[in-house]
Amino acid sequence: MEEREELPVEIHHTRSSQMRNELSQRREMVRELLARVRTVLRRGSERKAEVLVVGDLEVDVVRHVARRAGCKLDLRPKEFALLVLLARCQGEVLTRTMIAEQVWDASFDFDSNVVDVTIGRLRQKVDGPFPRPLIHTVRGVGYVLEAR
Repeated sequence: MEEREELPVEIHHTRSSQMRNELSQRREMVRELLARVRTVLRRGSERKAEVLVVGDLEVDVVRHVARRAGCKLDLRPKEFALLVLLARCQGEVLTRTMIAEQVWDASFDFDSNVVDVTIGRLRQKVDGPFPRPLIHTVRGVGYVLEAR
């Protein structure tokens, strides 16, 4: 009879041990799941959509897309970078030097007319086909992006 009495205790002990193992595994699975969810949420906040709007111009910085009155603009990388800078600083006059420092690297030759040329190309694409220009020249100072 002693063996019979011990048997249920061993079974109970084995079941209890199995249950503890399962619970431990489940806790670990929950921890791993929570860690994954936190990672996904963190990534989601890092890639938050940034759409800059000036008049009927929309610049989606994350997707690297610019639209004016719903029409997609075909911009080169430097033109897009310049447009983003102007849109982020809308209403502020930016000097050629400020633009050159932000859009081109430090080795940029400031005596060059590359800023004026890029502004000209950007104007053709952003303002050319539309009745109201958004890119304006402030004589002797620089350029500004605003809806007037």
